[in-house]
Amino acid sequence: MTRHSIEAKLGAIVFADEAERALLNSLLHPRIIAAQDEQIRQLQQRDPDGIVIIDAALMIESGGLSPAWIN
Repeated sequence: MTRHSIEAKLGAIVFADEAERALLNSLLHPRIIAAQDEQIRQLQQRDPDGIVIIDAALMIESGGLSPAWIN
């Protein structure tokens, strides 16, 4: 099974069923947010005056905008 076929099957499930999409999001979002926050912490240590731009509307809509790194 190729990555494309796996993604297609997963997409068919989660985009057809709100409960399945919510389950997938509940599994992935905490991990994605944690990785994002860690990357931002590392960038802040290297350049405290730096700017980080995140293009992630779904993460924001789902509460993934972490106030811990917003100044």
